[in-house]
Amino acid sequence: MEMLVFANMVLTVLGLGGLVFWLRRQIGAMRGSIKALKDTVQAQDQTINAIGGLNRIALEMVKAVGPERWAKEVKEYKNIVDERANAAVEQAQRRFEAEAAGRQTRTAEVIKYLAGLSSAYLRLVVLALAYVPRGDRRVLIDRTSLPEDIKASLRQLGDELPEFPLGEGFGRISAGAATALAELLGSGGGKEGHGASSS
Repeated sequence: MEMLVFANMVLTVLGLGGLVFWLRRQIGAMRGSIKALKDTVQAQDQTINAIGGLNRIALEMVKAVGPERWAKEVKEYKNIVDERANAAVEQAQRRFEAEAAGRQTRTAEVIKYLAGLSSAYLRLVVLALAYVPRGDRRVLIDRTSLPEDIKASLRQLGDELPEFPLGEGFGRISAGAATALAELLGSGGGKEGHGASSS
C-alpha cells in the first residue's frame, strides 16, 4: 500500500508540475499579446493625434484665408487652367488644320506630276510602238502590267499604226520622242514636237 501512496504522490507532483509549466507558458503568451496590443494602441493614439493636428492646421488656414476668399481663389485658378487648356486645344487644332492643308497641297502636286508623267510615258510608248513589227505588238502589250483598259486601247492603236523600219522612220518621230522624253524628265517640252510626229 505504501507503493500506491508513493505512486499517487509522484503522479500528483508530476501533474502539478505539468500544470505549473503549462500555466507559465500561457501567461508568457498572454504577456506577449498584451504588449503587442499596447504597442498597437500607442501607434493608433499617435496617428489620431497627428490627424487631429492636421485638422487643427486646416481649420486655422480656412479661418485665416476665409471661406469666401478661398472659394474665389479656387475659382480664379480653375478659370486660368481652363483658359490655358482652351488655348492649347485651339493651337493644336490650328496646327492640325495647317498640316492637313499642306498635305492636301502636296497630294494635289503629286497627282498632277504623276498624271503628266503617265501621259508622257504613254506618248513615248505610242511613238515607239510604230517601230515594233505589227505581229509582235500584241504580245509586247500583253506582257506589260498596265490596266486592261489601257492595254485594249494600245492593242487597237497597234493594229492601226503604220509600221516604220527603225532606220528610215526615226527622223519622222524624233521630235515627238524628244518632246515626250523632255516631259518625262521634267524639263518641259512643247507641242511642236508632237506636231512633227504626225507629218
